[in-house]
Amino acid sequence: MPNYFLVIRANTPDELVKADFATISDATFDAITLIVQKENPAPIPPPAPRQIKVTYKGTLNVRRNPSASILTPIVGSIREGETRAVLEETIDSAKNIWVKIGDYQWFARIYQGNVKAIYL
Repeated sequence: MPNYFLVIRANTPDELVKADFATISDATFDAITLIVQKENPAPIPPPAPRQIKVTYKGTLNVRRNPSASILTPIVGSIREGETRAVLEETIDSAKNIWVKIGDYQWFARIYQGNVKAIYL
């Protein structure tokens, strides 16, 4: 059976009081929140990675780091219509948006204001 307890907001927003459910039945409050806590809650699985689809007509370079600098090695490519799971997203100093699709594998989702790929 789950445990029940109430968090009661008193007249001052900074004052929170934990009270037994049975002892407050005759009281009047400005707000009451009921929180149900399970004995052993199951762990929440991580969210599934978001999928992204390349919409750019042609081939995009996949780079080692989220940068279009000539010093950043190209480690592969991705073509129009291909989809990948996105592990991470970041924005560089030029406001380009990069997505990580693998270890040391990044490509620009939005580059110089042009959309190259969209989330599904």
